[in-house]
Amino acid sequence: MNYASFFTLVAASVGVSGCAIIPLPQDTSGLSTELIVMNVRCQARRAVRKSFEDALQMFGNEIVASIPTKGYTKKYTGPQLLVSLDSRELSYRDLKVEYFTGVSLKPFNYYANTQVAYEFTLDLKENNAQGFNIDLIRQFLRRADKIGISITSDRTRQLTRTFTVQDSFFNLATKIDDSQCSSEFSQNIAFPLTGYMPVQDLVATYISINEFNILTKLKPNLEDYKAFQGTEDGPATPQMADTIIFTTKLIGKNEPTIEYKPVGPGFDVAGLGFTNNNSREDMHKVIVTVTTSPVTKIKPGTKGERVINPTPQERREDALNAIWAQRERNFQDAVIGIGNNLQRLNGL
Repeated sequence: MNYASFFTLVAASVGVSGCAIIPLPQDTSGLSTELIVMNVRCQARRAVRKSFEDALQMFGNEIVASIPTKGYTKKYTGPQLLVSLDSRELSYRDLKVEYFTGVSLKPFNYYANTQVAYEFTLDLKENNAQGFNIDLIRQFLRRADKIGISITSDRTRQLTRTFTVQDSFFNLATKIDDSQCSSEFSQNIAFPLTGYMPVQDLVATYISINEFNILTKLKPNLEDYKAFQGTEDGPATPQMADTIIFTTKLIGKNEPTIEYKPVGPGFDVAGLGFTNNNSREDMHKVIVTVTTSPVTKIKPGTKGERVINPTPQERREDALNAIWAQRERNFQDAVIGIGNNLQRLNGL
């Protein structure tokens, strides 16, 4: 009996079987965890810078910043500052919150410490199932005795990696080095979290909903801050969040078989088979929240109002609370979805 062809198929099957003892993001997506995080943070940086640049254009010829330069202080209008940044005469790393003045002081100071928080969940599962079976037969004139023997190995490995990263608008715009965000963000159909993400739309929408009327006016007054977009104490929409989930599943099957028609007495091989089924499922989930903490105003007697700004720790806690709030909403939506599905089943 010549088994050469069968074992050739078996060897090919083994060659394509899964080999990751512990599944990691880079096994399939090509990007490690830190590169996936940097991809999302870089897109958030671009979103913040884009909103900042749009605001500079809106301010027109009004002085928006006074920046120390080579022993003297240079004043910039919005378009002038934008040209200096584009030409690299200035870099974003040169900017400080205290440099902004005039019409830009309130909105830029207001949003400099706006928190952007990301909760990443990378759930990676790999399954490899290999089996071998042999069929033996003993042929008689009026009957046939058959014996089937099979051996199966089924292995599943799963890694769930969850963590939270926090940024602020100001740190995103000024602290991340350009060399870390040099590439363009193209769409990745197979693993979207490694490509273009809707972070820019989230940031732009958040600012537009809260401050569009104010940012488009050269000299906003108190009534502008009392508009439906919010007040100077806090935005009307202090939190906005996106929950983004991508699931990619790869399946490979290989089931070679050989059948024989034995002739002669005794048991002989009637068939050989080998199964090699492999699957890899990557679930990438990220919750992105944008949070602006309101200020606190107190009136100590007749001395007027005193403004108390949130501490950095309080701002970070507000951002984490926004993550927890979004988790709760997602859970409630899932429960409602289960209830709706049960109602549909009961109506059938």
